[in-house]
Amino acid sequence: MTIDLRSDTVTRPTPAMRAAMARAELGDDGYREDPSVRALEEEMADLFGHEAALFVPSGHMANLVAVAAQTHPGDGLLLDEMSHIFRSERGWPERITRLRLHTEAPAESVTVACVEQTQGNQGGRVLPPDALDRHRGPTVRVHCDGARVWNAAAATGIGLAEYGARVDTLAACFSKGLGAPVGSAVVGSRETIARARDWRHLLGGRMRQAGVLAAAAHHGLREHRARLVDDHANAALLAAALQPWLEVPVETNIVFLRTPGSAPAVEERCREQGVLVRAFGADQIRIVTHLDVGTAQVTQAADVLAQVLSSTGEHSRTDSSSST
Repeated sequence: MTIDLRSDTVTRPTPAMRAAMARAELGDDGYREDPSVRALEEEMADLFGHEAALFVPSGHMANLVAVAAQTHPGDGLLLDEMSHIFRSERGWPERITRLRLHTEAPAESVTVACVEQTQGNQGGRVLPPDALDRHRGPTVRVHCDGARVWNAAAATGIGLAEYGARVDTLAACFSKGLGAPVGSAVVGSRETIARARDWRHLLGGRMRQAGVLAAAAHHGLREHRARLVDDHANAALLAAALQPWLEVPVETNIVFLRTPGSAPAVEERCREQGVLVRAFGADQIRIVTHLDVGTAQVTQAADVLAQVLSSTGEHSRTDSSSST
């Protein structure tokens, strides 16, 4: 049996989630008449302490519509160069919303500063609440890419409303951690969410009987948040077993390893033994634990990784010792 640790997006709906989808009340969300979507949006707004929320097909779209709703072409957007938006979202700030990107705070003010919780490209690190709004000011709004904000709350015990209070908008993902097949939501003020809804329509994200998807998201929201600590425990187990190659301390469900040789070669050798991991550049491996992988499978994956990394590193360590 394959053990897939490439991402927490690879999960499949549980039988209970599928049953919730089958029971969902439906309507036309284009007319805002889908009761399941409306219930999800209302609960999300309440959880984060905001006035309104909008259900969208993806985290990528959630970030885009949230930022677009608060900016105009030519405005400045502050991004961490390691952030998912900067590295993985196909350049929409420049290509679609026509914003000027900054990776360091410029002398002139920006319109929106983006933060990420947790920091996926930095080992799932959790930002403390006061780090979320450090760029916030009279002329600067803050958007949080909170794709894994659920993991941050589970790791720290800090409530979602505390994170929500620090930002003007926040995008949370239901298919990372919570096990839904698709979907994210943006929270913010009524005015901002109304503009984000227009952007969703413009981008082709207006949906019809979307309650089937909203029901899956709602089930994950209510039933799968408490078990995220299990994913964190499994990530800690991997980190302990693979300590010689651990790149950064593990805080949530993401483990980064430094490979002694080629990361793509390590990825391929693990794949041959039934363990899927992700090469992250030339010499890093990223592992993400999730609800479809239990402790026994994680232990098995750790054994495979240790074997592969040890054998990969033998030649490199010999070369290193002979050259010193």
